[in-house]
Amino acid sequence: MSRFCSNCGTQISEEEKFCPTCGNGISTTPAAAPITPAKPKKNLVIAAVSVVSLLLIIILVASLAGGGYKTPIDNMKNGLQRGSWKTYTKAFPKEIVDTMEKSFSWLDVKDGDELMKKAVDEYKDTYGKNFKISYKVLNKKELSKDDLNDLKSSLEIYGIDKNKVKKAYEVEIEMSITGSKENDSNEVTCTVGQIGTKWYILDGGLGGF
Repeated sequence: MSRFCSNCGTQISEEEKFCPTCGNGISTTPAAAPITPAKPKKNLVIAAVSVVSLLLIIILVASLAGGGYKTPIDNMKNGLQRGSWKTYTKAFPKEIVDTMEKSFSWLDVKDGDELMKKAVDEYKDTYGKNFKISYKVLNKKELSKDDLNDLKSSLEIYGIDKNKVKKAYEVEIEMSITGSKENDSNEVTCTVGQIGTKWYILDGGLGGF
C-alpha cells in the first residue's frame, strides 16, 4: 500500500523511514491520501436557478395582473368588432357601465346586446359585411398630479373611490375601419386609468366610431 508523508504529502516507498522531500520521519502506519474537496453538485445549481426563475415569473404575473393600459382599448375595439356588449363593457369600470345601461330607454333599446347589434348593422351597411376595426397608439402621456386629481374628482359622480385610482394616461389613437365598401380613419383621444390592479377607459372613447 502506498504511503504519503504526513507533513508535505509526498508519496514514499515502503522502505523509506524519512521523507525524501522534507525529511519528516515516517510512521509505520500508511498515511491517508489528501482529500480533494467535492465539487458542488450540478443539480443544486440548477435548483437555485429554478427558484430564481420562479420568483421572476411570480413578479411578472403580479405586475401584469390587470393587463396594460391598452387592455381597455382592446376590449372596446373587440366589443364593437364582435357586437359583444359583455366585451365592450370590460373597457369601463362597473360604475360607469351602470350609468350607460340607464340610458337604454331613451336610446330605444332593451339592453346592451341590442345596442351593439344596431352598431354592427350600421358598420356593415357603411363599410361592408366583413368590416375590420383596428387602432394604432400615436402618443401616450401620463397625467400630471393636478390633472390626475381633477380626473379623480370627476369620477366621484359615478361613485368611484378616487383613492383607488393610481395613475392615468392621455392616449392619442388612430382608429381605422376597413371594408369592401369604404375605409375610414379618425384620430381620437381617451384617458385610461388604473383602478386597483385593472385598467379602464375613464374619459373619451372611439370618437366617431
